[in-house]
Amino acid sequence: MATLCDLPRRDMKEETMKRFWINWVEGTDGGRRYKWYSLAGAQAEAERLARLPDVMGRNVHVFECIGKCKVESLPIRWDMSHVQITITNS
Repeated sequence: MATLCDLPRRDMKEETMKRFWINWVEGTDGGRRYKWYSLAGAQAEAERLARLPDVMGRNVHVFECIGKCKVESLPIRWDMSHVQITITNS
């Protein structure tokens, strides 16, 4: 099982999954999920959502997918091949 320190760097040239972003409006169930394959597209959609009358005053978040997992057998293995997480002891 991989530990957090073993995960490769986020800016690796070889990605195992295509990067995408989704939008989420705070205080809602999030609505339909649409994958944006460019950050600019996700930001434009977030701005459009923020202008809607029933969304005004709420935060609209843009989330980047950084990994995925699939249960085939235990233990669960995460594919986060383009994320670097550093753990330091205090």
